[in-house]
Amino acid sequence: MKLISKIVTIIILCVFSMISSATEAELDSKVISLMTTHNDKFGGCMARLYDNIQTLLPECGSNWVTFSCNGQFADEQRGTRMFDQAQLSLTANKSIKVTVDDQYKIEGYCFVKRIDIKN
Repeated sequence: MKLISKIVTIIILCVFSMISSATEAELDSKVISLMTTHNDKFGGCMARLYDNIQTLLPECGSNWVTFSCNGQFADEQRGTRMFDQAQLSLTANKSIKVTVDDQYKIEGYCFVKRIDIKN
């Protein structure tokens, strides 16, 4: 009986540890600046968000996120299209919702898996 209770306890602890280690989060924010690079540094393109992504994903690097325009985590065309959405939101002064994954990082900055422009 003691062995069964120990096994159940270990299983419960494993499940809770997997749940608590977030790998992606959604953040409502605004783009405040953009960066492109001539080489693959920072994945080729990044956006600086008004809100700090580290509040949700401590492993991510401050307010900057990468779209992986160099094709490291998404094909170059998809990364560039997401970066275009960030440019559009900045130009139109619109808020965005991003889904960021801390399992995919370039030089410490987390990868945006999805970007939505909000009304």
